[in-house]
Amino acid sequence: MTARQDDPSDTKDAGLTKEELRESNLSWFAFQYPQFHSQLMAYETMAELVDEGDGWYNVEFSGQSLYEPSAKECIEKQLENFRKSPNRLLTSPPQPDNFDKYAANMLHRTIERINEEGIKFSAYIPRLNAYYLFVFGLGLGAHLEELVEKTNCQCLLIIEPNIEFVAQSLDVLDWKKLHDKIQERGGYLDLLLYDNEKYLFERIKSLVRTLNPCSLDGAVFFTNYHNPMFATLQTRFRTDFHIIMSGLGFYFDETVMIKNTHENLCSGKAMMARYSPSKIRPLPAFIIGSGPSLDKDIEWIKENQDKAVVFSCGSAVMPLLRAGIQADFQVELENVPELYPMLLDTVKYVDVSKVHLLATTTLDARVPGFFDHTAFFFRPALSSYPLFARADDAPLHNGSPSVTNAGLALAQHFGFRDIYFFGADMGSKSQGQVHSKNAWQNSDEGWEVDIHHNLPVRGNFGGTVYTYQGMNWTRNELELAIQAYKQGRHYYNCSDGAYIDGTLARHSRSIKLPDVVGSKAAEVQKIVDMFQPYSKSDFEQKWNDAKMREHFKDYCQRLLACIENPEDIASKRAMTKINKVLLATGEFGVELGMAMTFRGSLWQALLAAEYYVTRVDGDEQQEFAQKVFKEELENLIHYMRNKSIEDLGHLSEHEWAPVVREVNPEREDWNIEFEDNDEE
Repeated sequence: MTARQDDPSDTKDAGLTKEELRESNLSWFAFQYPQFHSQLMAYETMAELVDEGDGWYNVEFSGQSLYEPSAKECIEKQLENFRKSPNRLLTSPPQPDNFDKYAANMLHRTIERINEEGIKFSAYIPRLNAYYLFVFGLGLGAHLEELVEKTNCQCLLIIEPNIEFVAQSLDVLDWKKLHDKIQERGGYLDLLLYDNEKYLFERIKSLVRTLNPCSLDGAVFFTNYHNPMFATLQTRFRTDFHIIMSGLGFYFDETVMIKNTHENLCSGKAMMARYSPSKIRPLPAFIIGSGPSLDKDIEWIKENQDKAVVFSCGSAVMPLLRAGIQADFQVELENVPELYPMLLDTVKYVDVSKVHLLATTTLDARVPGFFDHTAFFFRPALSSYPLFARADDAPLHNGSPSVTNAGLALAQHFGFRDIYFFGADMGSKSQGQVHSKNAWQNSDEGWEVDIHHNLPVRGNFGGTVYTYQGMNWTRNELELAIQAYKQGRHYYNCSDGAYIDGTLARHSRSIKLPDVVGSKAAEVQKIVDMFQPYSKSDFEQKWNDAKMREHFKDYCQRLLACIENPEDIASKRAMTKINKVLLATGEFGVELGMAMTFRGSLWQALLAAEYYVTRVDGDEQQEFAQKVFKEELENLIHYMRNKSIEDLGHLSEHEWAPVVREVNPEREDWNIEFEDNDEE
């Protein structure tokens, strides 16, 4: 990978002179990373590139060298330690009980077949093979060639916060050759030239989720030089692994959401929300959750309700209406049938009909009946969006995973500039009560989900608040939404719960809102007047049962083609191939809808089965395990193909009915038969 500056024989072996190598590298950067190319062209190096002989180079600045005692000794020692004891990201063993029945059944069958051969699983990964290779520190890149070769990585991510080293590498590292080597195996290379730790974590999280979220276990971490940020990032990968892997989806959930969207839109009478994020709304927005701290602010909200547009999120509607606060919008995000009986109980206490419902298209189709007016929105990460959205149906970005996220996203998308959070506790100060005393959860009919709040986090007004992984994910997504839309906006957190980065902690009693000029009702009506109908003809252009059955068959056939070659299973290239189909990057419409329908359960299955298969030692045993992996994945894809045709291939012929969530899925004997089950 390196070329000598002053030795003609070395440049001849490399095929490039020093000047040609630099020019080649700059051309590569101009094509691959134009933003870095412009920086490199303008950058003047501060350190000296030192030729230490035998093709080894060091960087010296103010008498200090990057590699001590020499580049050769330092790099070779690092690589020796890597071979003996590679630094790997090792996760906990996946458990079938944590997956849906499709992934759980594949995992059961895979493990049983391997065990029946007398093969045992190791507590460690016996091979250096890794899908992800994270190199923390480019330096001059002399370590990259062996790392790429030994790990046979499919994805090489180089984290380098210092442009100096990238600039120096132009004379000694053949970037195009490195890139071509990764591409020849079907892989991906990325250079992350940033020094912001938080940004880097989010960027890498996004890359993992958009390349292959199934193979992060076993990733290799290689640190080239000391930088405190590198250690912090590696620690965060281990502690926040659950955040990276959160929300991958389930086939069952996707089918329910497609069915609900089909029912909510098929009449041709539905209204769709429209957005104007660049507009400057003159009133503030109240985003109100049903956390316990809502009770302390309820009177202040009542006194100020005419000075702000009130977004009631989920079960906050009952304490608000019981206190005499008429919410302007009721936000609902859940697709579960349990929401309907919750509202049946709620209307025993309060009248929700005059609140304008803003809901996901995937909502239980009985829920809009409680409200006089409803407008739907699409969630971008669900299959229902590409399958049913028209060209002008923008999705609600940053609106998941909770209804509070949706409330914030709607306020941002409607153009509100001053946003106040109430009851958005994101946990519990006492590890006890987690909802307002007047919320449905604390009514005679209600109940609390049995979740142990055992994760301590910083409190909004100081002290410690206890949350759990799911709610911490919700808080993390709120922070990302604020970061994405913060320009020209102000966010105030009045909740006595967890701190939300990007917000200013404010006690409600310290807030003095200006009087409204004009009518608040008129401002709300301006938002409602933007909404547009979803016509019957729109619906018929988007959904046809017979065509959908053909799409399911074709899509599953392309998934199967990704795993035809056993060598691709061994090299992990099959994981790259199948994820390209599952992610459908750059696609929209039916293709993306198919991907979103299947990928959640398939990701779970791939993640779980690969975890155990990689821990099989011995060449023959590993070959057998990979064969089982391939066959059981084929069985799963065939089964889901037939199931999707059964579940979704005749929606327009059948009457809609709520579907109860699969809480404790029973194991099934698939007895796969591969004949076409679509008999007309």
